[in-house]
Amino acid sequence: MEKIYIPGILGNRDELHDIEKLFKEQNMSVVSLSKGDLFFSKMNQNDIRKFIMQRIDYISRTHDGVHLICHSMGCNLGVIASEHPSVESLTLVSPEFKCTSRLERKKILRETSEKYQHESSQNLSAKPLGEQLLQVGLFLRSRRWALKKLSSVPVPIQVFYSEGDPFVSKRGLDQVFGKGTRKIMVGTSNHNPFLSEKGPELVKRLKWYYGE
Repeated sequence: MEKIYIPGILGNRDELHDIEKLFKEQNMSVVSLSKGDLFFSKMNQNDIRKFIMQRIDYISRTHDGVHLICHSMGCNLGVIASEHPSVESLTLVSPEFKCTSRLERKKILRETSEKYQHESSQNLSAKPLGEQLLQVGLFLRSRRWALKKLSSVPVPIQVFYSEGDPFVSKRGLDQVFGKGTRKIMVGTSNHNPFLSEKGPELVKRLKWYYGE
């Protein structure tokens, strides 16, 4: 079984390198599906779906199946990709199917900021404004597509999210996913918990989940 990683809005070469390094250190291989969000942001829904399916076709030629590991906006694309017959499972990391309200964000930060103050915060303004606007547009469009298909995803789903992440609505997760979905809260504030100090532990959880 191959593992495919689909990054989110903040995904870049450095993140993909760190993710691949993390998995390699834990003796698990992972490949990236995405060419980057700026690439996808210029495509319509049908073209994105076609590209995703072609990439999984190519990867599955040499593997009996694939597991998708999707981060943030990549979760939206992962839901679309789960239609492919080679997909065996869907791991959603920090999915944002429901936005946090202002009150919920304040509550999360108030209760966890001191606990995780040693962690560096992520900066959404690191990319040029034009790229940010294109990526936000893609996020909103892909979320609409994903929400329409989420209830009919044909494979098992598990969710990882960070306790101190103000972008992920815990209430929203409970609304979107039923009791049958494994929802695992990670002790970090990092929007991508795999890039926190908890990363190795999460990869070990995945290995157990995949039966490795």
